Amino acid sequence: MGKRTRAVFYLRTRGGKDDLQVLLEALPNKKDSELMRHELAYVIGQFQDVDACPVLEAVLADVDDDCMVRHEAAEALGAIGDASSIDILERFSHDAALEVAETCALALRLVKYKHAGHDASEAADEMDRNPYYSVDPAPAMPKSKSTDELQAILLDTSRSMFDRYRAMFSLRNRNTKDAALVRCHVIYLEIVYS
Repeated sequence: MGKRTRAVFYLRTRGGKDDLQVLLEALPNKKDSELMRHELAYVIGQFQDVDACPVLEAVLADVDDDCMVRHEAAEALGAIGDASSIDILERFSHDAALEVAETCALALRLVKYKHAGHDASEAADEMDRNPYYSVDPAPAMPKSKSTDELQAILLDTSRSMFDRYRAMFSLRNRNTKDAALVRCHVIYLEIVYS
């Protein structure tokens, strides 16, 4: 499994159309482990290539497939951000599997956010910059938000998951001791009170 996972991420690093095609051919194979297929879907989304959408949409639409794989296919559609995925994300945002429904709602918000004229490169000076080589399920919040404000948003269950994710990724991107302590505190609360 370790070697195969490294190979998947190697293909992502190379980033060519042929590399993507190898991953797209592997994803629908239900004989493979759910964990490997989850990683395949994640990496496919990181390519941000609209040509991947039909395969990801087919995986998401297969209600007999594993929820973890379907969830990651939805997240990958969000990462790609193509407006053609809006209909399927809306449809499955009411899926019987909560993890699929919530991820579709989150991905739908991301696609709509991207198509409302919000672009990470446009707002790079205003947002907490992502120091990682990843396309996240939600963009960071503006730098002007204090760590305390981000903590309040993250803990506010009345806020949308999209806003809470934005706060979480802002804290991650800041990479400070205070931001790390906030994330640890949130994890602690989730464990104790869930």
